[in-house]
Amino acid sequence: MSEHLTLGPAPRPATGVDLVARMRAASLADAGERLRPAIEGIFDGMRADVDGADVTIDVDATGVTIDGLLGEESAASELLPTRAGAVRVVEHGDLRSLTVRAHPVHVEGVPVDLGLTLEGARLAWVEVPADGTVGLDTVAPDDAHPMRGHLRVEAPLAETVEAVRRAAETSLAELGVTIADLDVRLRSEGPREVAAEVDARVRKGFLGAPASASATLRIDDALRLHVEDLRITSSNVIVAGLLATVRGKVEARTKEPIDLAGQLPAGVRVTDVRLEAGDRIGLEARIG
Repeated sequence: MSEHLTLGPAPRPATGVDLVARMRAASLADAGERLRPAIEGIFDGMRADVDGADVTIDVDATGVTIDGLLGEESAASELLPTRAGAVRVVEHGDLRSLTVRAHPVHVEGVPVDLGLTLEGARLAWVEVPADGTVGLDTVAPDDAHPMRGHLRVEAPLAETVEAVRRAAETSLAELGVTIADLDVRLRSEGPREVAAEVDARVRKGFLGAPASASATLRIDDALRLHVEDLRITSSNVIVAGLLATVRGKVEARTKEPIDLAGQLPAGVRVTDVRLEAGDRIGLEARIG
């Protein structure tokens, strides 16, 4: 079985133009209406080169607007769909380089600056005997075939907080809770440590009162995220009691460090990560 990117009927694409066209068709075939304009914009800015079994891809997503990733009708997985099925590996190749840049791309109303470069990723050209289609599958990197790269993501804090608030509104409404006057402040305490402070007005039914929260987020050398010094409270005794339940759930989920490295694809190693916080938030990581 293989989770591969389907590229339509054989033969496999022999040019970059054909590869981009087939990837576009595969993405649009499954995309919901909200994501279709974004997919078109991304592929309009994509260029590729196919040299035998090796591939080079360059994407400029500047100016693209991506909506539909959050909420009940979210469709994040549809940006680049894969198919499961029995395949035959025809030939192995390399993704010589993948470059993605956006200055900015607008994601759920947030202007995000993005820069990504990857080199050395391994690929497998596959055929599906059941229907005669072809596709591309990834091969996990190893010591003999390491993958190298660099990622930087940056966005304004205010717009990011507003997007998160909008995304949470539906879930909170189901609990009868509304949040107003949300103010989030982040401060860098080091290259891998951020102090967060939150003030808001919480209302549930006829109860309404100010609430505050604070915590320190720290990433250690093993790429584990620690949530420390957590505080969630309110000057209103009743609201403070409600928030105590929330605090207990958060503490239970963050009692042990969150293994970020374990969320990565097999064989992918992040060798360094840096966090920045203030009026803008940023993440920088090196791969390999």
